[in-house]
Amino acid sequence: MIWLLIAIYLAIIYIEVPGLLREKMYRELGLFTVVLVLGIYLSLSQFYDWLLFNPFAPWIDVLMP
Repeated sequence: MIWLLIAIYLAIIYIEVPGLLREKMYRELGLFTVVLVLGIYLSLSQFYDWLLFNPFAPWIDVLMP
């Protein structure tokens, strides 16, 4: 199963990155990399049942009576 996930991400990189480099779209490549890494983290956390960080957790204790 994990090999399928890796193959999908490699296919996305293989399709998208050469065009971005050819057109010299470095900002878009940086954003693509950030979003891809975030997607890889979220998919691996679902696969391995890792805990996901909730940025609102500290505020819940403060704002809830």
